[in-house]
Amino acid sequence: MFKELLTLLSSIVGTIGKAASFTKSQRDQYYEVMNETYLLLNTTVNMVIVHTNDVLLVEDEAEFRNRVKQLDVYPKWLEIERKLNLCHGLSRAVSRTKSLKKSLAGKISTQDWQRLVTHMEKVLSDEGELAGMISRKFYDISSSAEQTEHQKLREQLYDFRQNLITERHALIQQEMKIHEII
Repeated sequence: MFKELLTLLSSIVGTIGKAASFTKSQRDQYYEVMNETYLLLNTTVNMVIVHTNDVLLVEDEAEFRNRVKQLDVYPKWLEIERKLNLCHGLSRAVSRTKSLKKSLAGKISTQDWQRLVTHMEKVLSDEGELAGMISRKFYDISSSAEQTEHQKLREQLYDFRQNLITERHALIQQEMKIHEII
């Protein structure tokens, strides 16, 4: 779900960790912004994993299909996003990341930083962006729910959840790396 964003964040964090010219105050500021970003991403991935797991626990075939068909419903994800108040925190993380650009001049590739900010804006900047991304990720599974054999559909959803769990592990590893580096 966030693979490209994770790759960009990892690159930036690694660069910040290697740059000896950062003051303690700058490192603390970068740490705070990156830590907040990882926390919000982790919350989002966990939310989707838990919801996917809830669907996988449904035993009745008709109810299971119905729940799978609803996985790509944008208003539902928007409501969850609002209930968890993710939109405000995510847009704040994007804004704070943008504000670091001047102090990073000459220390981090401007192109890498801009790619990170652009990608964060696409996914995290406004209410509904995250909900839209989540519903799009579920589109293929949801749209094939009616035609796909029950066990195959269950396997597709299980594989999707496993990929999210793998992504969550990568998120946690990168967050731990922040603690070591910055």
